[in-house]
This record gives sequence, structure tokens and C-alpha cells, in this order.
Amino acid sequence: MTSKFKAGDKVALKTGSPVMTITSNAFSNTPQGIVNILNKYECVWSDGNKQQKAVFIEDVLKLLSNG
Repeated sequence: MTSKFKAGDKVALKTGSPVMTITSNAFSNTPQGIVNILNKYECVWSDGNKQQKAVFIEDVLKLLSNG
């Protein structure tokens, strides 16, 4: 299975949000090591002078432009 988005893609929430940048797939620490979660993405955006970061599932994101 391939990821819908890649690092550097510009996205927004389908319901509206600031422009966000995908930084990576989300990941989980497991007994076997770090595992990428293909349908969840870590995003960053600026909220005034403060950088914000959160993880979203791909179903709530829309692509605005590629890197």
C-alpha cells in the first residue's frame, strides 16, 4: 500500500484550516521497532508566530499542491 501524501505536500482539512505541510507519515513505537502508519500524517503549520504540529488521518485531508 502506498501513501496518499508525501513529505512537503501542502494540505488542508476538508472542513477548512490553515495551509499545512506534511512532514512525514505518523509512526508508532512497537516492540518490533518504529512502524510507519500509512494513513496518518504529521502536519505542521504556523499559527501567528507559533508553529503547530498535529497528526491527521488521510480521509480528512485534501491536497492543495505538491511540494
